[in-house]
Amino acid sequence: MEWGNWCSCLWLLIDSAIANTRIFLQIQAEQGSFAAYPWGFTGNNVVREPYTQRTTSPLSDALSRDLRRRGMRFFGSTTAYSWLQAVGIISAHGPECDSACAK
Repeated sequence: MEWGNWCSCLWLLIDSAIANTRIFLQIQAEQGSFAAYPWGFTGNNVVREPYTQRTTSPLSDALSRDLRRRGMRFFGSTTAYSWLQAVGIISAHGPECDSACAK
């Protein structure tokens, strides 16, 4: 890859980070907190699902679709699914997991 193309990619990522931050702040202002936004997709309930090796779900599809509609970039359904698991909105644990969520 030529240096010019590499620079263009970096600027796209930097520009997206700035734009995504503005969208994040807009959602925060609308909802009162950013945490209220994703929980609104579930009615404030944890989504418990059996462990499978999936990378997306209908919830992550809906969240990523809404964020794209708002103009957010580089936040697809796979990223949304991982993030939803990380913050505890989706709980998908195998039976061998000691997590209290699995019981």
